[in-house]
Amino acid sequence: MPVVTANVICVCVPHESSRHASDGPPRVSLDSDAAKEKLGQDDGFQAAIFYGAELMGSIDDCGCPGHPQGGLPWRLGYTEGFRSAYPDAGYLQVDVGNSMADIIDVSGKLYSDQNEKNLWVLKAFDRFGFDAANISHHDIYFLAQFLHAGAYEKAVSEYPALARFVSANLVPDKPDSGLVAPPPYVVRTLSGGRIPGGSLRVAFIGLTENNPNLPMHTGFRVVGPDVGLDKVLDKARSESDFVVVLYFAAPDAARALAQRYGDRVNAFIVAHPKARDAEPVFSTQTNMTFARYQTRQLGELRLRFDGHNLAAISNRYVTLDQELPKDPIAEQMAAEAKDAVRKAQEERFNSKAPVPGGN
Repeated sequence: MPVVTANVICVCVPHESSRHASDGPPRVSLDSDAAKEKLGQDDGFQAAIFYGAELMGSIDDCGCPGHPQGGLPWRLGYTEGFRSAYPDAGYLQVDVGNSMADIIDVSGKLYSDQNEKNLWVLKAFDRFGFDAANISHHDIYFLAQFLHAGAYEKAVSEYPALARFVSANLVPDKPDSGLVAPPPYVVRTLSGGRIPGGSLRVAFIGLTENNPNLPMHTGFRVVGPDVGLDKVLDKARSESDFVVVLYFAAPDAARALAQRYGDRVNAFIVAHPKARDAEPVFSTQTNMTFARYQTRQLGELRLRFDGHNLAAISNRYVTLDQELPKDPIAEQMAAEAKDAVRKAQEERFNSKAPVPGGN
């Protein structure tokens, strides 16, 4: 049920809702030498957080004719192969933001083909049990339709992954709008034989940079990331062993936030057009890494713990390309999505209806 806090209606924070990315037996194994090389060395890590960003409404590869990369079929091909190779390691799957397409008409509404693309992203995150997805200012254009009082729970029952789309600094612009804020964070469990005690709880908090047009277009506004963190960080820490902030923002903004909160946040994972080539930084002050464009390279944050305390953290990037097998279910879903989006685009561009706002 919705709860009211500080004059902002928000939905309750979900914990362990629905499936995990690691549920069930692995569907893929990495058999070729090239694929096995992508696993890297086993340095004694106990768990991994796989992260990507900027899908922009596409679950397939980039379509680059010379060297196609990215896409959920290869991403799941790798992570399922990882599960097969390291069955005793824990792992979680997350998206750092801009998973959704956001091309809008003159009235600020998504075109029909954009909605179709985004629906397939939602279906895919749901089908493959993504553990957390950050809501950036790009994504709220699509997700706002589900964030209405009395409708959110129904939407989550149809697409449980919606409960794991999080933002601590996106709030309804007007208290009487009938909109509800998304969950600020979600707590997920890392499970595996390598992990001390067999499991650890990880809280993922979502944050985004501002877009001043959001109130007019979506009914939501962005509050300062520090304001959002201050409201939820202590609670998230009390309910977890490890806190990760997923932040869609430029590197300088992320570094400034990390300087203030680095001693209370175990890791920041950042995505942004300006962050695509930024290099990870791990220090006694903060741990920060950056997602790659369109998840052409999958981020892999490897973790080792001493009891419930972080003992070591490292990052690697895995190029998602033809050297990897494709997850068969993800491959089929990507093909279905491609057909559905093509039909939606044909309808949009062949329609004789007047352009919204036009004469």
